[in-house]
Amino acid sequence: MAPRTPTSLINGDFKAWVTSGGRKLSVYALEVKGSKATGYIEARAGEEFQTTLQPFEFSKLSVVAEEEQSTASETFLKNLGRISLRLERVTEIKPVDDLAQNINRASASQSVHEATKKATLSHQTRLGESQPCTPRRGYRCQAIDPKDKPWYDFEFQYLSRDLLEMKGLVQRSSPRPSGL
Repeated sequence: MAPRTPTSLINGDFKAWVTSGGRKLSVYALEVKGSKATGYIEARAGEEFQTTLQPFEFSKLSVVAEEEQSTASETFLKNLGRISLRLERVTEIKPVDDLAQNINRASASQSVHEATKKATLSHQTRLGESQPCTPRRGYRCQAIDPKDKPWYDFEFQYLSRDLLEMKGLVQRSSPRPSGL
Protein backbone atom coordinates (compact mmCIF):
# COMPACT_ATOMS: atom_id res chain seq x y z
CA MET A 1 0.00 0.00 0.00
CA ALA A 2 1.36 3.42 -1.00
CA PRO A 3 1.96 5.91 1.82
CA ARG A 4 -0.70 8.59 2.25
CA THR A 5 0.06 12.06 0.96
CA PRO A 6 0.45 14.47 3.90
CA THR A 7 -2.20 17.17 4.39
CA SER A 8 -0.35 19.36 6.92
CA LEU A 9 2.90 21.18 7.42
CA ILE A 10 4.39 20.34 10.83
CA ASN A 11 7.06 22.35 12.61
CA GLY A 12 7.83 21.90 16.28
CA ASP A 13 4.56 21.61 18.20
CA PHE A 14 2.57 23.36 15.45
CA LYS A 15 0.61 22.10 12.44
CA ALA A 16 -0.88 24.10 9.55
CA TRP A 17 -3.09 23.10 6.62
CA VAL A 18 -5.32 24.56 3.91
CA THR A 19 -8.95 23.39 3.80
CA SER A 20 -11.13 23.56 0.71
CA GLY A 21 -14.53 22.00 0.17
CA GLY A 22 -14.47 20.61 3.72
CA ARG A 23 -11.24 18.67 3.18
CA LYS A 24 -7.56 19.28 3.86
CA LEU A 25 -5.58 19.71 0.64
CA SER A 26 -2.65 17.37 -0.04
CA VAL A 27 0.77 18.92 0.56
CA TYR A 28 3.73 17.95 -1.65
CA ALA A 29 7.52 18.40 -1.29
CA LEU A 30 7.40 19.28 2.41
CA GLU A 31 10.52 20.95 3.74
CA VAL A 32 11.41 22.30 7.17
CA LYS A 33 14.39 24.63 7.65
CA GLY A 34 14.66 26.06 11.14
CA SER A 35 11.40 27.80 11.98
CA LYS A 36 10.06 27.75 8.39
CA ALA A 37 8.01 24.90 6.88
CA THR A 38 7.06 24.93 3.18
CA GLY A 39 5.09 22.72 0.83
CA TYR A 40 3.09 22.80 -2.43
CA ILE A 41 -0.69 22.52 -2.82
CA GLU A 42 -2.85 22.25 -5.92
CA ALA A 43 -4.75 25.39 -6.98
CA ARG A 44 -7.99 25.02 -8.93
CA ALA A 45 -9.60 28.16 -10.36
CA GLY A 46 -12.85 28.98 -8.56
CA GLU A 47 -12.10 26.68 -5.60
CA GLU A 48 -12.64 28.43 -2.25
CA PHE A 49 -10.42 28.05 0.78
CA GLN A 50 -11.22 29.52 4.18
CA THR A 51 -9.36 31.75 6.60
CA THR A 52 -10.64 32.79 10.00
CA LEU A 53 -12.53 35.89 8.94
CA GLN A 54 -12.76 35.94 5.15
CA PRO A 55 -13.09 33.22 2.51
CA PHE A 56 -10.69 33.31 -0.42
CA GLU A 57 -10.64 31.48 -3.73
CA PHE A 58 -8.07 30.52 -6.30
CA SER A 59 -8.48 32.26 -9.65
CA LYS A 60 -6.60 32.12 -12.94
CA LEU A 61 -3.73 34.58 -13.11
CA SER A 62 -4.95 37.85 -14.65
CA VAL A 63 -2.40 38.76 -17.35
CA VAL A 64 -2.39 41.95 -19.46
CA ALA A 65 -0.40 42.69 -22.64
CA GLU A 66 0.50 46.32 -21.92
CA GLU A 67 2.73 47.19 -18.96
CA GLU A 68 0.70 50.33 -18.15
CA GLN A 69 -2.41 48.13 -17.69
CA SER A 70 -0.72 46.14 -14.91
CA THR A 71 -2.12 46.86 -11.44
CA ALA A 72 0.24 44.51 -9.56
CA SER A 73 2.33 46.04 -6.81
CA GLU A 74 5.85 44.84 -5.97
CA THR A 75 4.54 43.24 -2.76
CA PHE A 76 1.77 41.44 -4.68
CA LEU A 77 4.29 40.02 -7.19
CA LYS A 78 6.69 38.94 -4.43
CA ASN A 79 3.95 36.96 -2.66
CA LEU A 80 2.14 35.64 -5.73
CA GLY A 81 1.74 31.86 -5.51
CA ARG A 82 1.99 31.70 -1.72
CA ILE A 83 -0.32 31.36 1.27
CA SER A 84 1.59 32.19 4.45
CA LEU A 85 0.80 31.67 8.10
CA ARG A 86 3.21 33.39 10.46
CA LEU A 87 3.20 32.72 14.20
CA GLU A 88 4.60 35.59 16.20
CA ARG A 89 5.15 35.89 19.93
CA VAL A 90 3.61 39.04 21.39
CA THR A 91 3.47 41.17 24.52
CA GLU A 92 1.52 44.26 25.64
CA ILE A 93 -1.85 42.77 24.71
CA LYS A 94 -4.60 45.43 24.65
CA PRO A 95 -8.26 44.78 23.74
CA VAL A 96 -9.88 46.58 20.79
CA ASP A 97 -13.64 46.76 20.23
CA ASP A 98 -14.11 45.28 16.76
CA LEU A 99 -11.56 42.87 15.38
CA ALA A 100 -12.98 43.03 11.83
CA GLN A 101 -12.28 46.78 11.60
CA ASN A 102 -8.65 46.27 12.56
CA ILE A 103 -7.73 43.60 10.03
CA ASN A 104 -5.39 44.51 7.17
CA ARG A 105 -7.68 43.58 4.27
CA ALA A 106 -6.24 41.74 1.28
CA SER A 107 -6.45 43.69 -1.92
CA ALA A 108 -8.73 42.78 -4.79
CA SER A 109 -7.47 40.79 -7.76
CA GLN A 110 -4.58 42.46 -9.58
CA SER A 111 -3.39 42.19 -13.17
CA VAL A 112 0.15 41.15 -14.04
CA HIS A 113 2.05 42.25 -17.15
CA GLU A 114 2.81 39.18 -19.29
CA ALA A 115 6.56 39.94 -19.29
CA THR A 116 6.52 39.97 -15.47
CA LYS A 117 4.66 36.66 -15.17
CA LYS A 118 6.94 33.88 -14.10
CA ALA A 119 6.63 30.69 -16.15
CA THR A 120 5.74 28.78 -12.99
CA LEU A 121 2.69 30.86 -12.07
CA SER A 122 -0.84 30.00 -13.09
CA HIS A 123 -3.13 31.21 -10.30
CA GLN A 124 -3.66 34.02 -7.83
CA THR A 125 -6.07 34.38 -4.94
CA ARG A 126 -8.94 36.78 -4.51
CA LEU A 127 -11.46 37.53 -1.82
CA GLY A 128 -14.39 35.14 -1.75
CA GLU A 129 -17.95 36.19 -0.93
CA SER A 130 -18.35 38.08 2.33
CA GLN A 131 -19.71 36.03 5.19
CA PRO A 132 -21.95 37.50 7.88
CA CYS A 133 -20.27 37.63 11.26
CA THR A 134 -20.93 39.16 14.63
CA PRO A 135 -18.49 41.80 15.84
CA ARG A 136 -16.04 40.35 18.31
CA ARG A 137 -13.38 41.68 20.59
CA GLY A 138 -9.88 41.64 19.20
CA TYR A 139 -6.47 42.51 20.57
CA ARG A 140 -3.67 44.83 19.54
CA CYS A 141 -0.23 43.77 20.69
CA GLN A 142 3.49 44.36 20.39
CA ALA A 143 5.52 41.72 18.49
CA ILE A 144 8.52 40.18 20.24
CA ASP A 145 10.07 38.66 17.11
CA PRO A 146 11.41 40.81 14.23
CA LYS A 147 8.99 41.11 11.25
CA ASP A 148 11.36 39.19 8.96
CA LYS A 149 11.93 36.37 11.49
CA PRO A 150 8.63 35.07 12.89
CA TRP A 151 8.63 32.45 15.65
CA TYR A 152 7.21 29.91 13.16
CA ASP A 153 6.45 30.40 9.46
CA PHE A 154 4.28 28.08 7.35
CA GLU A 155 4.22 28.68 3.61
CA PHE A 156 2.00 26.88 1.11
CA GLN A 157 3.00 27.47 -2.49
CA TYR A 158 0.06 26.93 -4.83
CA LEU A 159 0.31 25.76 -8.44
CA SER A 160 -2.02 24.25 -11.03
CA ARG A 161 -2.03 20.45 -11.39
CA ASP A 162 -0.16 20.79 -14.70
CA LEU A 163 2.66 22.78 -13.08
CA LEU A 164 2.85 20.36 -10.12
CA GLU A 165 3.22 17.54 -12.66
CA MET A 166 5.84 19.46 -14.69
CA LYS A 167 7.91 19.99 -11.52
CA GLY A 168 7.65 16.26 -10.76
CA LEU A 169 5.84 16.88 -7.46
CA VAL A 170 2.81 14.72 -8.37
CA GLN A 171 2.27 11.89 -10.80
CA ARG A 172 0.37 12.62 -14.01
CA SER A 173 -3.33 12.14 -13.40
CA SER A 174 -3.89 10.52 -16.80
CA PRO A 175 -1.70 9.66 -19.78
CA ARG A 176 -1.26 12.52 -22.21
CA PRO A 177 -1.32 12.06 -25.96
CA SER A 178 2.16 12.08 -27.45
CA GLY A 179 3.32 15.28 -29.10
CA LEU A 180 1.80 17.60 -26.45
